[in-house]
Order: sequence, then structure tokens, then C-alpha cells
Amino acid sequence: MIDSTKGQVSYINPDDLHKNPAFTNVVAVTGQVKTIYIGGQDAVDASGTIVGKGDIKKQTEQVLEASKG
Repeated sequence: MIDSTKGQVSYINPDDLHKNPAFTNVVAVTGQVKTIYIGGQDAVDASGTIVGKGDIKKQTEQVLEASKG
């Protein structure tokens, strides 16, 4: 048996994250289950320069630091 109940899609762009017209930071889809899709964050400094090129540890640290706001 297939339940044809329609789900709901929510587009979420937190104020303290970069705004880009090409993508949404978070998309939540609810229905029989809830699925959350999270867009990637780039490891860039305040000027937009990539931090830690080729170094996943430094890039991860930069993303986490930048996400603190």
C-alpha cells in the first residue's frame, strides 16, 4: 500500500551564513519521514581567500570557526 500524502519542503538560510542565490544552506523535507539536506560551507577567511588549501584539518577548523558567527 502506498500512502500518497504529500510532504512539505522547507528552505532554511540562517542569517549568519553566506547567502548565495544559487543554493539554499539547508532543505528539510517532511512527510512519512523527515530528511535534512545540508549545503557545504567553504573554508574561506573574511576576504574570501581559501584557508588550508590541501589540508582537510585546517579547512575543517576554518569552517567550524566561521560557523560560530
